[in-house]
Amino acid sequence: MARLIKLHVENFKRISVVDFSPSGPMTIIGGMNEQGKSSLLDAITVLLQGKLAKIPEPVRTGAKKATIEGYIQADEWDAFEDLHIIRNISAAGGWTIKVESKDGREHKSPETMLKKIFGEAVDPLAFKRMSPADRLQFLKKLVGLDFAELDARRKSLYDDRTFKGRELKTIEGALADMEVYPDAPSEVVSVSGLMTELEKRKRMNRDIEYQKTRIKNAREEKTGLTYKIEDLQERLAVTQKALDKKSAKIADLKGFLEEMIPADESEISDQVTGSESINAQVRANKQYSLKELEAKTKKDEYESLTNKIETIDNQKSKELAGAEFPVEGLSFDESQVLYNNLPFDEKQLSSEELLRVSFAMAIAAQPTLKNILIREGSLLDKNNLKLIGEMAEAADIGVFVEVVGDDPGKATLIIENGRIKEPHPVEQIEQIEQDEFSDI
Repeated sequence: MARLIKLHVENFKRISVVDFSPSGPMTIIGGMNEQGKSSLLDAITVLLQGKLAKIPEPVRTGAKKATIEGYIQADEWDAFEDLHIIRNISAAGGWTIKVESKDGREHKSPETMLKKIFGEAVDPLAFKRMSPADRLQFLKKLVGLDFAELDARRKSLYDDRTFKGRELKTIEGALADMEVYPDAPSEVVSVSGLMTELEKRKRMNRDIEYQKTRIKNAREEKTGLTYKIEDLQERLAVTQKALDKKSAKIADLKGFLEEMIPADESEISDQVTGSESINAQVRANKQYSLKELEAKTKKDEYESLTNKIETIDNQKSKELAGAEFPVEGLSFDESQVLYNNLPFDEKQLSSEELLRVSFAMAIAAQPTLKNILIREGSLLDKNNLKLIGEMAEAADIGVFVEVVGDDPGKATLIIENGRIKEPHPVEQIEQIEQDEFSDI
């Protein structure tokens, strides 16, 4: 990989002057607070990124300009040669850069070239520090599985199904409280029709009674006339004629009466009396049928929505199964990132697992990554530092770690008052690196 093999920093932020040559994949920069160790990491960032690093007040107070000079050694498979980078920043805010090959040839468009080679500085612990929601979105974007549209459709279907389910439960509850009458007719009884028929039969019976009354009266008249025959001999012929006439009429009425059949009023009266009960049953059955149909419709809608949700879930599962994750065992569910089917957090995974995955995610997010800066190295224990060194070496990446403290046995170099404090002899640096990685 392209390695930073030599660095010269002068009048940059808290740095007075520093010259050092990184050795190995990981450089641990120690020092107490406000001594310049963070400034040294910023200097590396500015060397490779320039203004994109967005470092405020880069020139040391009282100095006219800051200089950052670095030598980059390329491997034989890199698409560029060894580079010599020189950046000057004036106190007035002017920036200059020169990038030369080892033969002294100056490169055009140096900023574009450096960005292409080194990319942006990456914090390998960023993935670990993200919130579960941000971590989930980061992973989805990285593997190309943005389910935002599917999740929105699924949520809409799920909410609709939930509403239909509540309606269905309400309808089923109403059905449970309703009475059904299997023996009731399918249609309500027409009370008005029954009343019409009853009135018709009443008229017929009134006519019959009227005819009976007329017969009775005629008989009484006949009797009276009979009694008057002796007294009314002189009127016999007239009376006899009247009598014969009445007799004939009686005969006619009797014949008419014999043809008439008395109507059964009680049948219709009973039907009228019972019609309301029957009609109540019919109406109840119809209401039950309507409610039963409504329940079936809601159930069909609910099942249709369930099938659509299952289709979306199957589509997501299929895409998940075909996705290439940067770390074996990495996946996600609706709300969080998973590692070996466990939530990606401190409660479920070891610090080594969290660090290893986070480091791999940083590399996957930026395939052209050549350098990593860790500004909170003091939060990492010795084993984690060893793990970072191992992963950096395996990935062919240079790592610069900032730690608080001035213990020479725990840092590659110590910064004090803007300078390197008592640089380690080469043998001591080699021994520190050997000790750091001996247990890996």
